[in-house]
Amino acid sequence: MSRWLWAVIGSLGCAAAAFAQDPPPDSGELKGEIERLRKVVLDEQQVIADCMKRIDQLETSKTAVEKNGFDKVKVSGDLRYRFEYIHQDPSTLFPGYRIPNLIPVKTPDTRDRQRLRLRLNFNWKISDEWNAVAQLASGENYDPISTNQSLTGGFSKKPIAIDLLYFDYHPVALTGLNVYGGKMKNPFYTPGKTQTIWDQDLTPEGLAFTYTNRAIDNWELSLNGGYFQIQENSTDYDSQLLGVQGIAKYSFTEDGLTSALLGLSYYDYIHAKGFRTFYTNTDNFGNSLNPIMLSAAADAMGFYAQDYNLAEAFAEVTFPVGRLPLTIYGDYVVNTARADRYFDQSRGDTAWALGLSLGKCVAPKSWALKYEYRDVQRDAVVGAFTDSDFSGGGANARGHILGAEYAATSSVRLALTYFINDNRGSDWIRLLPVWGGRENVDGPYQRLQADLNIKF
Repeated sequence: MSRWLWAVIGSLGCAAAAFAQDPPPDSGELKGEIERLRKVVLDEQQVIADCMKRIDQLETSKTAVEKNGFDKVKVSGDLRYRFEYIHQDPSTLFPGYRIPNLIPVKTPDTRDRQRLRLRLNFNWKISDEWNAVAQLASGENYDPISTNQSLTGGFSKKPIAIDLLYFDYHPVALTGLNVYGGKMKNPFYTPGKTQTIWDQDLTPEGLAFTYTNRAIDNWELSLNGGYFQIQENSTDYDSQLLGVQGIAKYSFTEDGLTSALLGLSYYDYIHAKGFRTFYTNTDNFGNSLNPIMLSAAADAMGFYAQDYNLAEAFAEVTFPVGRLPLTIYGDYVVNTARADRYFDQSRGDTAWALGLSLGKCVAPKSWALKYEYRDVQRDAVVGAFTDSDFSGGGANARGHILGAEYAATSSVRLALTYFINDNRGSDWIRLLPVWGGRENVDGPYQRLQADLNIKF
């Protein structure tokens, strides 16, 4: 703005100098010219005064923004529109009837859904070592593993809830360390983004840290840990989760396109066995329930029959195939605490997954393909926190997952995912009217998802 001010003053000076060198011959004309120039100067002074006032206002606003730190807030988000087709063949003790009153009904075997997901993220850089993060997201019934909102309810308004709310401390003196507190993104690594143990939308609550060391040539060593509060009880013991994970990654090339990764994890659920099921008291999500405690509660609530202490080993190898990256991964989980067999003759304590992905959506017109086979036995993992899409959600299922993704632009992506699964239910649980849950979809299960993702 100062350049314009000096330009106006310079122009007026040049005009005055020219007038002095070549004065008009007539005094009347001279007087008129002086008046005209005076008016021009007054108009320019008013313009300059208005500009200075506007500059002061902008400086004041800028100071207020900087003072409050709003200039350090990064806002981002995404919108997803999903069409979903589900086909299942329910198998119950009384086909064609609704328990407990045995009223004849026609059980639908297909289902169509349209769903939306909105996430709005705020990342506030407080200093070089501190960030505060908050995220709002859509969702139904405050589900811990889903931010989807079905289009239903007679055009009713849809809720928005807190999906993330945590601090991120990353000390300058120790590069690679991040300490988190609050409701956060899952700090534990999952090979190939498999959801064998954790649904990708799960946001645990408590304290956690991640540490990565790249000081050794070609090696990347990571250590992750968390202490999470699952259920706080005022009249009973709290249910909590302790987790620790170690990862070693070796890059065979300087560009990192060829690498191998190995990892071990251990997750200890404190106060699970004999306690109420997590998130909801009316769905077992495939896990075993204590039949004695369940009967005593008159099927109004369920209690876990097993404890959950999960030992996990995983591997991941990445190498180029032509110009495309190919990743092959495997994940193996054992519930070391599983002992009783209330609902199944087999132990039901293991889960595993094998998969591969080709390509990566990182630029417009790029694409990726994925395949995974997964087998999750009844008490291998906590059903309330595992994949919500695989076999309708929960444990005690197995099957295939096929996926394809295409980046139409840098912000718009199209995706297709097809689940071909098999649910393994239990007649014990299907006898109970409230505890049908995942057990009512025992048998073949197929699910097709078509997604339109827009990032902003």
